[in-house]
Amino acid sequence: MRKVLNDMIVDSVFPTNKNGKLKIINVADSYNIDVEFLGTGYKTTARAGHIRDGIVKDYLLRSVHGVGFIGIGANHAKVNGKISIAYETWRHMLERCYSPQMLKKNPTYIGCSVCSEWHDFQVFCEWFYDNYIEGYHLDKDIKVSGNKVYSKDTCLFVSARDNIVKANAKFTSLKNPSGEVVSIYNLTDFCRSNGLSQGCIYFVISGKYKAHKGWTKA
Repeated sequence: MRKVLNDMIVDSVFPTNKNGKLKIINVADSYNIDVEFLGTGYKTTARAGHIRDGIVKDYLLRSVHGVGFIGIGANHAKVNGKISIAYETWRHMLERCYSPQMLKKNPTYIGCSVCSEWHDFQVFCEWFYDNYIEGYHLDKDIKVSGNKVYSKDTCLFVSARDNIVKANAKFTSLKNPSGEVVSIYNLTDFCRSNGLSQGCIYFVISGKYKAHKGWTKA
């Protein structure tokens, strides 16, 4: 045993492949060595071979788009060898907010963020499994119009149709015939409810028409 563990010495530091450095804090045997990661303070028990190979994982390391970490709990990125829908949803949420490449492609997400609690995958999973509807998509601004923060208080799962309606809807303002300013989110629904021509109202908004049935640009 001494020969096998001659390099497993308390306070000795080992590098890992992707998780920074760890320090040995206690040695029981070759299968039970307590370690602490220097970057996060995360403590776990590992095998001597895994320490030498650098494959011990730090579950508090913010390895997902610079902010997300797996955390300590029963939820895993993979279930039965496949990436879980919870992890995919969580990862894509973080990607939309924190990936420079994604923000370049979709600048509408600039300024959006994920609440600090949901940086922890375990915490996100608690909400996810209570609310997920198969085939539905995570949304942050139907429940709270104009919202830019993903959180348990602002998010819900919506159908593809609801997402399309939201994507086609835009905020604008008009003055009604009495001179009052009216804020509009979904122009199609607004015109239908008020007996207006959507095409004519669009021309009012763009400046091509001065008015339509007394409605003018705000």
